[in-house]
Amino acid sequence: MPVTARYTPIAPGDANEVLAFDFSPILSEGETVTGGTLAIVTNAFPPAASTALTVNYVIVSGNALVASVTAASNGSGDQILTFTAATTLRPSLSRTALIFVGPTS
Repeated sequence: MPVTARYTPIAPGDANEVLAFDFSPILSEGETVTGGTLAIVTNAFPPAASTALTVNYVIVSGNALVASVTAASNGSGDQILTFTAATTLRPSLSRTALIFVGPTS
């Protein structure tokens, strides 16, 4: 994400959004994604379960995990997303992203 977009909310309140992570660049030859999950916590110390985003479902599309999430109407702040994929060669492969959730102006 460019620095100029750092404070632009990716998920405004009451919005249904689709978030995805493509594991293709980090998979071994012949390895494919077979399933996965998305965990979301608030970027705080200590991290806490997110009230800003709710995961509706996660599906596999090729070698990507695609998640449908709903943003709370009063949700805001940095959220840590952890996509965890099960593959044909590994039981668990995780990658983490940071997004900003908040009302739009």
